Amino acid sequence: MKIENNSLEFCKLTFYEYYVVSIIKEGIVLTSDLSLKITAVILNFYQDKPFVYITDRKNNYSVDPLIYKRTSQATNLLAFCIVTQNHFNESNVEIERLFLKKPLKVLTSVVEAKNWATIIYNNYLLNETN
Repeated sequence: MKIENNSLEFCKLTFYEYYVVSIIKEGIVLTSDLSLKITAVILNFYQDKPFVYITDRKNNYSVDPLIYKRTSQATNLLAFCIVTQNHFNESNVEIERLFLKKPLKVLTSVVEAKNWATIIYNNYLLNETN
């Protein structure tokens, strides 16, 4: 169930209980500064609650892979999912994976990503109670 929408000048964030879906606008270069803006909004929403980040790459944009070093420092970020149907994006993900120190999954639909996020979150809860 969707909880909240938040639009920045370069992206849209849709928040759910334990995952957020981002859509970056066409032609954006996702730099460290822009990534910090996204992170601030997300951490303000979730506070210390665990969450999964889903990015729906339906638009073409560039990512500085160094942003993932800082992204990995978010202790309540459980995992990262990239939704793409573009094989070029999939090859870029392999470079991004080198910098992200969290579980990373590439899927072809947002529905699959939400299902995967649910599994990640439920596994986290199981491990927390054991």
